[in-house]
Amino acid sequence: MAVIENWVKLSPGSRKRLHFMNHALVERPLTDPVTQQQVLRRSLVMYVDREDGVAVSKTLSILSEKLAGDLAGYLEGRRYLALEFTLEKAASPFAAPRVAGVTPYVP
Repeated sequence: MAVIENWVKLSPGSRKRLHFMNHALVERPLTDPVTQQQVLRRSLVMYVDREDGVAVSKTLSILSEKLAGDLAGYLEGRRYLALEFTLEKAASPFAAPRVAGVTPYVP
């Protein structure tokens, strides 16, 4: 049986090639892992239509201020529509993903 996944998973030591079709800035409640208190956090949600060259319908929820900042310049005018992004997550499970490359998107 096929596994249905609605979100992009970036495992430590992995790379993903993604094409984004839309985005949203949302606030959502999260539980702080140290204090167990619920806090509101701003998240950049990217809607993904291609993952590693395969058509998908997934979301990528970004809490990392660094990664959100790296993508911020592409949000205005939805410039990301013409591009494909390679995201990389370091081997450390605590490292935030980073943009490893940006190339023109060829459907």
